[in-house]
Amino acid sequence: MALERVEQLCLSMASDPSLQAALHDAGFNRTQWELLVGAVRHGSDPEALTPLLDAIEEAAAALGVDGLTTTDRQFQPLPDATAGVRTTHRWRCPHPRPCSRVEPGSSTTPVCPLTQDPLTPVTVVSG
Repeated sequence: MALERVEQLCLSMASDPSLQAALHDAGFNRTQWELLVGAVRHGSDPEALTPLLDAIEEAAAALGVDGLTTTDRQFQPLPDATAGVRTTHRWRCPHPRPCSRVEPGSSTTPVCPLTQDPLTPVTVVSG
């Protein structure tokens, strides 16, 4: 569950670059942020992240934002997906316990919005 919460936070940060500063202003201090980033970079036990993610939720609630690290999305396969082999190039999370977030392939290396580490290029073959 904690990994999904980190993934959701990463997606939220990618969509709003001012989010970190707003969370800091709302009470999620720099030391907590550095602990979170370090834990993600080093692949710490995901459940150890829970108190930090809960603190982010508290800071977000102070801003009037709900569900910053949680989501209720569900995966459903596309109906009548075309058969055959497909190859795509993407960028993925570079951390020891990666989230499932991917970015479309591009000529510039995107970065993780949480840690600012460069994403890793991958080729995905399906079919």
